[in-house]
Amino acid sequence: MSDVMTREAVDRDVAAAVERELADVLRGRLRDAARIDAVFGRDVAERVADFTLRGGGRIRSRFLWWGLRACDGQDIGTGSVLRIAAGLELIQTCALVHDDLMDGSPLRRGRPAVHTDFTTRYGPLARHAGAAAPFGTSAAVLVGDLALAWADDTVADTDLAPEPRHRVRKVWQAMRTEMVAGQHLSRARLDDGCRPHRVLQDRTTAAPGARQQMPVDVDRG
Repeated sequence: MSDVMTREAVDRDVAAAVERELADVLRGRLRDAARIDAVFGRDVAERVADFTLRGGGRIRSRFLWWGLRACDGQDIGTGSVLRIAAGLELIQTCALVHDDLMDGSPLRRGRPAVHTDFTTRYGPLARHAGAAAPFGTSAAVLVGDLALAWADDTVADTDLAPEPRHRVRKVWQAMRTEMVAGQHLSRARLDDGCRPHRVLQDRTTAAPGARQQMPVDVDRG
């Protein structure tokens, strides 16, 4: 963990600081995966690490860092913030891998999406012509699942005092659920042609037998 770094040093290049923390986290995760099984380590764990390290602007990590700086969060050490940022990047990996799969996107950041890569690499080994794509789909689900598991483990293992840990846990739990909700709403609009807004029914202020309806733009929250 990077508590040796001052906050001013991180300020100068937040993305680079997060990259170093990610590399440290992933080295340990890859060692653990290789001990479980070499094939699992190569096919699934290494893909999680490669995907997470090779792209993205670390926008979410920057928001995390500068939000903490703006609020003068002195009760959370620099290394702990960077470790949580690493977890945030891993949950982003989960979201992107699964999103590409649900959207049927063949590419991500100019390279084959995870499900496409699995299908291409393992197609010749499939028992019959139709087996490669389902295998690619299943493998990509596992890559996303592992990224989510590693994200949770990374945040859970972060050194925090009880009160900050409670705050982080509450926000983290809400974020995971909202991520899934957002993906579902995105798919629902694409699959069902839903309008980009929904109707909320306020039953607490409506007269008996009546309903107040208020259109809310889902895209804006």
